[in-house]
Amino acid sequence: MDLAPSTLAQWAGAMATSAAVLVALFRDWLLGLFWYPNLSLRILPEPPDYVKTPIQVGNTSGILWTGDAYFLRLWIENTGNRRAEKVQVFVSKVLREQADRSFKPVPGFLPMNLRWSNTDFNNPEIYADGISPQMGKHCDLASISDPKNPTLISIPSVPAGQVTLDLWLEVFPATLSHGLSPGTYKIELTTAGSNCEPEVHRIMVNVTGRWFDDERTMFSQGVGVKRLD
Repeated sequence: MDLAPSTLAQWAGAMATSAAVLVALFRDWLLGLFWYPNLSLRILPEPPDYVKTPIQVGNTSGILWTGDAYFLRLWIENTGNRRAEKVQVFVSKVLREQADRSFKPVPGFLPMNLRWSNTDFNNPEIYADGISPQMGKHCDLASISDPKNPTLISIPSVPAGQVTLDLWLEVFPATLSHGLSPGTYKIELTTAGSNCEPEVHRIMVNVTGRWFDDERTMFSQGVGVKRLD
């Protein structure tokens, strides 16, 4: 039976409406199949991931000390084709190597986010507003300060003159669990954003406790970092 032109028009209109509803309902899902952010993590034992930075320590009376510190920074890059929104880098686990070569969690460590580089010390950026496709941003992993720094908070188990690796967490705990004494550690990090799935990254860090003014020597004999995945 042939359909009248008006009936065909009604069917066509109904199908178009249904298609529009389906597209509206599944738009984000469909776009996500082909258009999505992807966060990668890099750390290399050379600038700009490892950098030596002049620092000044002072109080209301003036400058107490001027010296240097080394910063270890993670390069977080969006290798996808969609802007990554509200990006964070979370330290979920820190494990220390034992005498039997096994790794056990650092007692009292408090999992939390890291700070994005080059932001206010007292008001650090914890969630990067966004990272565009094929662009990246540095995140501070840790620092090592010259042991001559008189304001360093000492850890009882660390001999005088040796250095610690201080994780740059969003808050520095009063328990000092962010300060890693000489040893070998496995650190588990998670990158995530409001519009991208969390991804776990693992790195190994060796802290010798030694300080070297020469950058190349420090990066080869003072501290070492490598990806585990």
